[in-house]
Amino acid sequence: MELQRTALISDISGRYGNDTLVELQGINRCPIDGYQHLPLQSLEEATKPIVPFVPDLVEKVALAKRKCNKNSTTLTLDESAAIYLYTMPISFFYCLNKSLRAENREELKPWFPFLRLFMSALEKLPSSRTVVWRAISKNITTDINRNEIQTWWSVNSCSTDGNLLKLYFGKESTIIRIQPLHGKDISEFSAFQSECEIVLPPGTRLRVQSSAFKIEERLFFMDLEEIPRSLQQHNDVYTEVSASQQLMGSASNLLSDPWDQSHSKQFKSDKIELWEQCDGKGFTVRRVCGNSAKCYARDISYWQCRPNGNCPADWACAQNSYSTNPSLSLKALKEILTAKASKLNVRLNWMDSIVDLTRLLGLDYRKDKRIQLALKLGYKDDVRDSYNTNVWLHNKLIEILAQNGGNLPRQFYESQYFSSEPLVM
Repeated sequence: MELQRTALISDISGRYGNDTLVELQGINRCPIDGYQHLPLQSLEEATKPIVPFVPDLVEKVALAKRKCNKNSTTLTLDESAAIYLYTMPISFFYCLNKSLRAENREELKPWFPFLRLFMSALEKLPSSRTVVWRAISKNITTDINRNEIQTWWSVNSCSTDGNLLKLYFGKESTIIRIQPLHGKDISEFSAFQSECEIVLPPGTRLRVQSSAFKIEERLFFMDLEEIPRSLQQHNDVYTEVSASQQLMGSASNLLSDPWDQSHSKQFKSDKIELWEQCDGKGFTVRRVCGNSAKCYARDISYWQCRPNGNCPADWACAQNSYSTNPSLSLKALKEILTAKASKLNVRLNWMDSIVDLTRLLGLDYRKDKRIQLALKLGYKDDVRDSYNTNVWLHNKLIEILAQNGGNLPRQFYESQYFSSEPLVM
């Protein structure tokens, strides 16, 4: 009995906590590709490829099929059993998350059939916004900062019951409070329903609301919130972009008048947080001051509109006198992407190909998201993620347009986003 209790405590601390922050973040920041289009299989078939990696898996699968919730009208029997298997007190969830965090994506491929079944189950469950809790067995006050955005690639179990985290009291730990948007309540299908378990799917992006601070000796606290998904496709784990329908069509918008009325959102407040977005198209917060001057703050935290054109010296003010040549801009953007594709041995067919910007632009996943924001490909994300990328992209365009005899007004670039941290390409 004591051995069972010890094993259970170990399972709880392992599923609801991590030894380090790196375990949550994972080494691999690339999207996961390949499992989404696989056919759904039975749990027995879906777990065959991973039998060598999980001890006693065949027996555990059989137990999960017997013990799982068979009365659900939402999930199939195999989907219900897949969740039950994930929550059983064995090394299954540990092995799964280890593969999800692996730097080499090839290590994840044997898990694809199970991942397909498991994610299918999660997608059918309603999203929960109930506050949940998790822990890290470490003081991370020096490792993470306020407003920093984290992408968690593993399947992360949290609980609405903060009492589960009492296991971490008395030793150096950081308690994490999370406000989710797309948490999945799996308690009805769990092997331990009393744990009030909420799962955050792979690819969940979280913003640090407050830096970790001490609440008592050796115990720290941190507040996170999930940020809205920029594009929903299999839980925002993987995204493809159609070059013909989106990339080239949106490129002309990118280099047209960035303060055009159709790209802007009219704000009533004198102070607007830049987490606001402009209809998912433009990422410039716009206000018209006196004398038709359009004022933009360099400060990425907020801006205020000054009446009568009385703009502070550290603002960029541009008149309406500039124009662009969309066809030349489109040509320049195409040259940039074609040159990049050539270096990466990626062939582009601009009429009908699917462009994976993650591979094409050769950046890590977070920077690719910024590039996609800059290209206005329908993403709805915050301004800060697109901020530095726009500067980089505009600088590259200036170089190429100059080589092609382009004549874009200097104000067009100066009054866009200002970067204190230029992207390193």
